Amino acid sequence: MMTKEDDPVTVTIVGGGNSAHVLIPFLGETHHIVNLMTRRPSDWKETVTCEVRDGENDELLKTFKGTTNKISSDPAEVIPEADIIILCMPVHTYRVSLAKIGPYINRDKEVFIGTVFGQAGFNWMVHEMEKENKLTNTVAFAIGLIPWICRTAEYGSLVYNYGGKHVNIAAVTPPDRFDRLNDIFFEDLSLAQLGVGKFYQACSF
Repeated sequence: MMTKEDDPVTVTIVGGGNSAHVLIPFLGETHHIVNLMTRRPSDWKETVTCEVRDGENDELLKTFKGTTNKISSDPAEVIPEADIIILCMPVHTYRVSLAKIGPYINRDKEVFIGTVFGQAGFNWMVHEMEKENKLTNTVAFAIGLIPWICRTAEYGSLVYNYGGKHVNIAAVTPPDRFDRLNDIFFEDLSLAQLGVGKFYQACSF
């Protein structure tokens, strides 16, 4: 779990789905630097709010806010500094998006590349992108299911979160990088904010 004393980790979110709206405030509250790559940069506010609400009576329980460092449609502006890249988009767009960002991934450090919603074969898509760009420093991951129930209330600025799943799973390759990713990222997706949603490692994608 990230703290103020840790070196900041830069996360670039690719896509503007419901999950992107939750990730920005959750990661912002846990001291990450957050960039956003989206086709609609002008529709996003610099600060995004996540309201955690009771699913039965819609009572407001908690509020989280996160400020983006950069918002752009140009991968050259938001991909090179990323330590973690996470796709938040329909699964049929994964392969095209990976091809678009591949040339801009930093080659001088370890970079985690994953998706908030797992699809069988996502690791194959990442490996294809690695091969095309001659990358040897990347780690692929896929979260089994989106960690929370959520919906966008105001695009680019406000999301409602109705709670997190009690358990989450994620596949990582190489598998021995799970613990590192758990420390700097997975624990800050739900457990830190909602008190539920611990991540466990899946054996395959």
